[in-house]
Amino acid sequence: MSLLSIVAMLAAVVSPESLHEKLAAEEIALMGVSAQQRMEALSDTYLASIDTASLSGECQSIRRDSAEDIFDATALVAIYRRDDEWVDRTVCVYRALNRNGLADRRHHRLLHGLLVSVHRFGDANDLQRRYAIDVPILPTLPDSNGAGLGVIKMTGVDEFQALSLPINGPTGVQVVAIVHPYCGFSTRALDALLNDPEHAWLRPHLKLVVARESVWPEAAIREWSNQHPEYPMHMQDMGPGWASLETLETPIFHLLRDGELIISTKGWSGDGKALEPLRRELQRSD
Repeated sequence: MSLLSIVAMLAAVVSPESLHEKLAAEEIALMGVSAQQRMEALSDTYLASIDTASLSGECQSIRRDSAEDIFDATALVAIYRRDDEWVDRTVCVYRALNRNGLADRRHHRLLHGLLVSVHRFGDANDLQRRYAIDVPILPTLPDSNGAGLGVIKMTGVDEFQALSLPINGPTGVQVVAIVHPYCGFSTRALDALLNDPEHAWLRPHLKLVVARESVWPEAAIREWSNQHPEYPMHMQDMGPGWASLETLETPIFHLLRDGELIISTKGWSGDGKALEPLRRELQRSD
């Protein structure tokens, strides 16, 4: 399920004067800014409204009449944050919903997607089985190696390898492209970057990464990687190495040197002009 479809699902249940209504209205007002900026603004509004110390364990202090609103508000922010802290908060409120007999198929599906986004596949599979959610059973992933820009490489037919995104050559330069096999802008950009001679300068440094999300697009990633073995798509793994890089939109191109972010650009208009700042930076370093 995509970010927009999950947000639409949440927006459909807004109640008057609710925290979720406040966040949903703020999100709509911020659609003209980057997803990263929306995430930060929504997080600030939420944290100014909720005592997060109460969102632990079974969330016993949450009243029945506010549980659904707090769940929807917490899930909305967690969709953007995609980290264990926010997913744990959502799990806590979900337990309050269940305890009060309020959790339904919509809540199960939203929580499942959030668990997928932080690669807690075992918990997601348990939820899927318990409530017969119409999503596939997820595979067992290797433990994250915890270093650098952790990614999952899909090898063989059903095999996975956890590794740090490699750096080619002695310069220490990487161009990490946040892309998605279902994103038209991403695929059009990659078609040009991998085939147009004027973009040959980029290819020796290019690494493709699909950001963690609420679905597991394994088949599409494997299909791309089989067709482009020199430029496979990796799945973003958990780990602190990603903290400084925006991953909420596609395509985004991050130029790093020895693991340090130098410059980022985003978007693709068809002429490659968005990548000129990266090219100039590489020319200066050469």
